[in-house]
Amino acid sequence: MYSPIIEDKYIPYIYREAKQKNKSMKKLVNEVIETYFLKVKCCNCLTVIELDTISETAYCPFCECEVFVER
Repeated sequence: MYSPIIEDKYIPYIYREAKQKNKSMKKLVNEVIETYFLKVKCCNCLTVIELDTISETAYCPFCECEVFVER
């Protein structure tokens, strides 16, 4: 499996944030990635939608329809 390398310039930020939250760096990075993929904007009305699973479509309560989401 491919394991991307995080740029060195970001490591101190991740390290300090993880230390402050008493989490491992791996757990913090995974939470950030999960948030990126599960909190998206509706492309019609720009409402933030929290998804249960990673998906390209979601139900927007304001548009009242299934819409494509953009990140």
